[in-house]
Amino acid sequence: MTVETPPRRHSEELYQALFEQAADGIFIADAKGHYIEVNRRGYEMLGYTRAEILSLSMEDLIPNADRGTDPLEIDALRAGKNVLKERRLCGQDGRLLPVEINARMLSDGRFLEIVRDLSKRKATEKQLHNTIKELQRVTTSISDYLWSAELDEAGNWAHNYYSPVVEKITGYPPEFFLESPERWLSTVYPDDQTRLLSALQRIISRQSEREEEEYRIIRADGTLCWVRDSVTVTRLGPDHLRVDGVVSDITARKRTEEMLRQSHEELRLFFSQTTNGCFFMMLDEPVRWDETIDQENVLDYVFDHQRITRINDAMLAHYGATREQMLNFTPNDFFRHDLAHGRDLWRQRFNTGKIRLESDERKLDGTPIWIEGEYIVLYDAQGRITGHFGIQRDITERKQMQAEHQAHLWFLESLDQVNQAMHKTTDITHMMRNVLDVVLTVFACDRAWLVYPCDPDADSWEVPMERTRPEYPGGRALGTKLPITPQMAKNMRLLNSSSTPITFGPESEYTIQPWLQQEFSVQSIITTALFPKSDKPWAFGLHQCSSPRVWTTQEKRLFQEIGRRMADSLTSLLAYRDLRESQNKLAEAERIAHIGYWEYDIEQRRINLSDEACRIFGLQPRESSFDVTLIRERIHPEDLLRLEHNRDEALQGRRYDAMEYRIILPNGDIRFVHSQSNVVRDTGQPRRLFGTTQDITERRRAEDELRASEARFRTFVDHATDAFFLRGDQGIILDVNRQACESLGYTREELIGMTPYDFDPGFDKAIHKELMIRIEAGEVVEFESTHQRKDGTMFPVEIRIRPFWQGERRFGLALVRDITERKKLEAENKQLTAQFYQAQKMESIGQLAGGIAHDFNNLLVPIIGYIELNLAALDPTSQLYADLTVVIKAANRAADLTRQIVAFSRQQVLELSLLNLNSVIANFQRMLQRLLGEEIELQTFLTPDIVPIKADKSQIEQVILNLAINARDAMPTGGKLTIETSNVYLDETYAEKYTGSLAPGDYIMLAVSDTGQGIDGETQKRIFEPFFTTKAQGQGTGLGLATVFGIIKQHQGHILVYSEPDNGTTFKIYLPKAKEIQPSIVSPTTEPVARFGTETILVVEDEEMVRKLVCETLESYGYDVLEALSPTDGLTLASNKSTIHLLVTDVIMPEMNGKEVYHKVAEIHPTCKVLYISGYSSNIIGHHGMLDEGINFLQKPFTVRDLARKVRNALL
Repeated sequence: MTVETPPRRHSEELYQALFEQAADGIFIADAKGHYIEVNRRGYEMLGYTRAEILSLSMEDLIPNADRGTDPLEIDALRAGKNVLKERRLCGQDGRLLPVEINARMLSDGRFLEIVRDLSKRKATEKQLHNTIKELQRVTTSISDYLWSAELDEAGNWAHNYYSPVVEKITGYPPEFFLESPERWLSTVYPDDQTRLLSALQRIISRQSEREEEEYRIIRADGTLCWVRDSVTVTRLGPDHLRVDGVVSDITARKRTEEMLRQSHEELRLFFSQTTNGCFFMMLDEPVRWDETIDQENVLDYVFDHQRITRINDAMLAHYGATREQMLNFTPNDFFRHDLAHGRDLWRQRFNTGKIRLESDERKLDGTPIWIEGEYIVLYDAQGRITGHFGIQRDITERKQMQAEHQAHLWFLESLDQVNQAMHKTTDITHMMRNVLDVVLTVFACDRAWLVYPCDPDADSWEVPMERTRPEYPGGRALGTKLPITPQMAKNMRLLNSSSTPITFGPESEYTIQPWLQQEFSVQSIITTALFPKSDKPWAFGLHQCSSPRVWTTQEKRLFQEIGRRMADSLTSLLAYRDLRESQNKLAEAERIAHIGYWEYDIEQRRINLSDEACRIFGLQPRESSFDVTLIRERIHPEDLLRLEHNRDEALQGRRYDAMEYRIILPNGDIRFVHSQSNVVRDTGQPRRLFGTTQDITERRRAEDELRASEARFRTFVDHATDAFFLRGDQGIILDVNRQACESLGYTREELIGMTPYDFDPGFDKAIHKELMIRIEAGEVVEFESTHQRKDGTMFPVEIRIRPFWQGERRFGLALVRDITERKKLEAENKQLTAQFYQAQKMESIGQLAGGIAHDFNNLLVPIIGYIELNLAALDPTSQLYADLTVVIKAANRAADLTRQIVAFSRQQVLELSLLNLNSVIANFQRMLQRLLGEEIELQTFLTPDIVPIKADKSQIEQVILNLAINARDAMPTGGKLTIETSNVYLDETYAEKYTGSLAPGDYIMLAVSDTGQGIDGETQKRIFEPFFTTKAQGQGTGLGLATVFGIIKQHQGHILVYSEPDNGTTFKIYLPKAKEIQPSIVSPTTEPVARFGTETILVVEDEEMVRKLVCETLESYGYDVLEALSPTDGLTLASNKSTIHLLVTDVIMPEMNGKEVYHKVAEIHPTCKVLYISGYSSNIIGHHGMLDEGINFLQKPFTVRDLARKVRNALL
């Protein structure tokens, strides 16, 4: 039994602890190699448990692959040797673990293995190996070479290392420098050696720990190479140091820097000298630009914070700015006129990094400018945008030229389209439609139209063609005739007078009519007049309906050119249409006129015939070419030789006469034909004959009839009452009729060869020239002149000349009419017209004067009446009586004046009776002599058997009195006044010529003549006008002769005046004789003296003062008076009264006239009588102022006594 002592136990515990805690694995195997002990590091290293390791042998941990090549070397261990080797062991998970095994055999025969895990070391070694390999690869692959040298304490240099690249840069291998340190300095360019050694000295002297120098070396091939040497120093001792350097070949960089320097210089020169604008525009801060950011926000920042930092003079000139104005310019400043466009341009730049574009910009003064530029975006190292560089050119002029070119190209292409549309058809309707369709497209407008005619003087217009877009249809059916309104006529005149198109709408001086805007949605119009030759003007126009449009100058120019070409096309197509119509008409004319066309081929002996020529020769028109023999057979045998002789003459070059000959049709009919032709020659030889043939059978018959007709016509012309003159060139007379010879007194032979000047010497040659121009233009002219007969007498003529042509010759047929009698009648008519106008004037003045007198009479009635009533009640010796007497005299003078006015106006009531004019004059003669005075002699020559007249005696006396007073005033120093009467008969000629109003028949003439001063012509024209006087102011009223005129006219007579200054004056008055002549002249009965009565009288008067006077007067005479204010009031009183003896009524009243009132009162009171009172006459109670028999009438103004007498007389 072994007793364990404390020291031993302690030693074993220590061993066990060291065994378990050892960093390496410890394995103990028995003599056979089985493991009997293993520490923790050992089994954990291989991933086994202790028990698993103790179940294995040393050989079990060796991989099978290594057992043959790497044995355990047990024999060496048994020989007492230590075995140290590296090998691989198998781990529990199959992995191979690199280990280092230090094995030996213990003294007890066991084996001890200390196993060290080499995994980390192997990995480090592998990494180091790889690093060395990579370093070697890098040093050989990089463009720089490495070198290392040491400076010892003694100051000796030793070069330790040069990487292989040194040979690539210098051309020398590393060994070249390692063998001798001095060789390094010899390769440095001499000019750079001092500077390089200075840098090394700074390192040695501790002035610098790091130096970097650029210098040149001389390569092995003699070329220079720039290098940059970056040197660092490591101090190994106080005076011992190592210097390491990295040398880079910077030759390319130096070359680049030189090029860059040159580029900068060139850029500077370019900036200053180029005509292109150059600028740098940099951001205040860089910005990112990709899909991950809000690009709109970035653009907001850029447009506020990207500024021009450098700009050349050329760009300043582009914008008309100074450098101070444009430095710090932002995109906002460039694109104030269109920010959206500017942002779009910036977006394109940032998206592409480089862009070339054209943009519409503005100068600083707002002038538009076109810029073409190339822009390069600038980035920083992080790819952020820092700004951009731009180079740009002012291409405004080029753009203008391009625009002009494009406009010109558009102009030409548009015209080409229009030309194609015009020329693709010969139908005028198709042409108009095609052209308007093209115009709609070219101008992008909404409606295109043509109007015909554009003639303001035409009655109507129409739309021959219109083309529209579907959304803006036309409003006029094609071809509908519409009236020309005043506004349309005005617009047509405007178009016809303008040489350029007219626009209506925006920026035009002409506005669109509201009805056009409302009915057709028209907002803009361009229109022009077209002037096709030989036709009326057309109007061509466009409507813009979708929006207001301002027509550009180029559009106006194109529109005008299209209009001009359309006018040409219309001219051609109208002419073509007329040609086609003419051809059709020609064919129809050939058919109607029986004229056919033929062409004879001499060599082929065939003849081509038109359809009508076939019909003439009795051939079917189905064939147009026939053998000439067939035609020859149709010619009458008696005419054939003559026809062929005429043909041969033509073929021989001699003349060919037109011929008439006969043909025989298959049915036996013989027809006469007229043929004429011409020869076509080739190289002098006749090849073809062509001509026309006309069936003149009917003409031959007509000629026979014409000859007979001409004879008849000559007879007719020679028996015409008008003179016929056939005039040729220069107006020479070629023929005349018999009347021409008789009117001028020449023979036919004498007149032929004369000119109109020979018998019309006074005709104005200037007027004749104007007439000839009109005649040459085909106009029929009419004029008057004076012809001179052969005996020298002159007579007026009316001439009508009609031109006509026969071939190229122009003739004039002049019809000349002797208008002597017509001229006399015209002069008489002129005189009668003047008399008629004078009568009308007098009638109008009379109407006015009569109306005034009527109202004035109504005022005078109460004045005179009430004065009379007051005078009857006054003492004749009183002053008031004397005053009232003066007043009543003045009132009576006023009444006399109104009577004259009424007489002049022919509204005086006449009380007619049969009068012997001689008796009236004889009874009046003594008073006249007293009126004339002693210095004037009064003579009368009265026809004894004078026929009675029916007249108002007082009015006739008034006429004689007024004429006598006028005669007296015309003879202030005395003279003779003669009054004559006679029975006369006025025939139709005298009555119409001198009176104008009297019918032919028997009249009594009263003439009053004086030997006074006479009257001039101008005064005679106005002598009968009322208020016209030649007397001094206050010496006459101007109503004397006017009253005479009125009285005579009212008696259905007439008055004439004959006078010359200083030769006296005669007034002749014609009064109609009485139709019924009684054996004795009835004198007016004397009215009874007024007396009192008791009868009932109804007074109807609308004038209050007159009515009151009448009623008071009649009541003062004892009558029972009923006062009525109006006709209605009077009828009411009449119906309520049992008896009314007399009605006193005004004639003219508002409700009804006096005669109507009387008839209604008479229906109630049949025995009632009537007395009419009025200021003037009326057809109501008479005819032209002449009272019907039995009518009681009292003229205003009247006295109360006159009223009482008239009332008493009416009641009898």
